[in-house]
Amino acid sequence: FHRLLFSVLCRYDSLGGAGFQAACLPPVFRALQKHFGAAFECFASPLNCRYARFCSAFPGTDAAFGSLGSFFAFAPRSGSFQANPPFEAATIDAMRGHMEKLLGAAGPRSALSFVAAR
Repeated sequence: FHRLLFSVLCRYDSLGGAGFQAACLPPVFRALQKHFGAAFECFASPLNCRYARFCSAFPGTDAAFGSLGSFFAFAPRSGSFQANPPFEAATIDAMRGHMEKLLGAAGPRSALSFVAAR
């Protein structure tokens, strides 16, 4: 466990701690879960995740802590997902494109939704 944790801490420390995003507050997560059934974060890390499963930037180190990999490789067919991406234009545009692709591929009876924070 300690080696895995050390790897995660080094990986995220290498980003420089610039704070690329602001976290949603606990009441927001509770409301999203209550009203939309959202219990999965599309952009998180082992250091800031709210739920047991999430997507993250570094699946190689984060998988041991619950990451299912990159959001851009994530392809759910149903469910409700919370997305609070880093505040960087290229990432936000890529997120929008990936969500549009997933929603377009969802069948007419699929219950697939994303709640994006800003």
